[in-house]
Amino acid sequence: MTGWLVRLPADDTAPLRWRRIDANAAIPDWQVEPPDGAALASGPVWALAPSSRLLLQTLRLPVRGRSALAQAVPYALEESLPGDVEDYHFVIGPRQGDGGIPVLAAARADVARWRTRLIQAGVGAAPLVPACLALSWEPGSWTVDLEPEGEVDVRTGPWSGWGCERPVFAALLRRMLADATPRPQRLRIVAEAADLQALAPLLADWTLETLSPTQAWDGQALDAATTLALDDASTGRGPMALGDLLQRWRWPLALLALWGVLAGGFVGYRVHTLDRERAQLAAQMETLYRANFPEARRVVDPPAQMAQQLGRLRQSSGADPLLRLLGAVSGPLTGLPGYALDDFRYQDGVLEMAVRTADLAALEALSAPLIEARVRMSRLSASAENGATRARIRVEALP
Repeated sequence: MTGWLVRLPADDTAPLRWRRIDANAAIPDWQVEPPDGAALASGPVWALAPSSRLLLQTLRLPVRGRSALAQAVPYALEESLPGDVEDYHFVIGPRQGDGGIPVLAAARADVARWRTRLIQAGVGAAPLVPACLALSWEPGSWTVDLEPEGEVDVRTGPWSGWGCERPVFAALLRRMLADATPRPQRLRIVAEAADLQALAPLLADWTLETLSPTQAWDGQALDAATTLALDDASTGRGPMALGDLLQRWRWPLALLALWGVLAGGFVGYRVHTLDRERAQLAAQMETLYRANFPEARRVVDPPAQMAQQLGRLRQSSGADPLLRLLGAVSGPLTGLPGYALDDFRYQDGVLEMAVRTADLAALEALSAPLIEARVRMSRLSASAENGATRARIRVEALP
């Protein structure tokens, strides 16, 4: 695959830097002079956002659905971001097999400045991807791009990496390697010989592998990085594409809209009722969350935030029996239809909870998976209230 990379500097006073990638030829050095239109038309263009201005994390949140994630992610990252979460643009990647969700955060002002510079350079439609994720990567390794000028990019995993300016690189690399879990087995470095020699004392305990630019920058890594692009330019969806789609399907869409209006008249009252009940349940969950965590500043998704707080408590306080029980049942219970927690009591290793749900069978079906987690759940009583079921359950750890 052939194409072009354009690197956006962290400092707006610095020029854009260009590099051609070609699987069949050596990759030249970065150049300040932009390629001509014919050269740019020979292949795709990827724009590299400065890694030092981005936050990449993999989150594990007990929520489903993109809309729920979009609400929970900003506040899950709130403590890691300077300023208000409203000032940041978030990109949520696909959920991984282990439940992790890669997330990218960038200041809205930065994204706007970068996009303006790309438009001025004539590549406004180029996908804007994290520079560190554009590097090739292999399991058990870190890939480091140490350019003579500009910042350093380090890719540490399939969806993780960081960047910094050259003057602080050695100190930051030392700290990041000391804190790394798991510890990388080798470091794959793109650098000049003098830079490698200067880093040798720092990296004496690691296996080093020198990469050429051709090996470090490849189309496969760049295509994968577009999953976390800071906009949807890479998808090809624009005003013209949308207009063509609407033009082609205008009559079916018109009939569908008419059917929606007619159907909406029948279900409007029910929707209004459900919205009111949901608002009441949300208020109750927020009240319960604030009662247990009075230091909370914002409450957006009480079940997800409570699960996150309980995780922190488990890490800081060890194997507390109450925390173990709450941690085991909070996730399954949150997934029940119409779930609400009225109250709970804990004494001598036994947790009694009063919960409400629209599906009693689904509540009782949780017993089997909880047994696998070494937790036994039994129903003490159940009664119907306003179309829902209020049940008292007993939860205790198995020996």
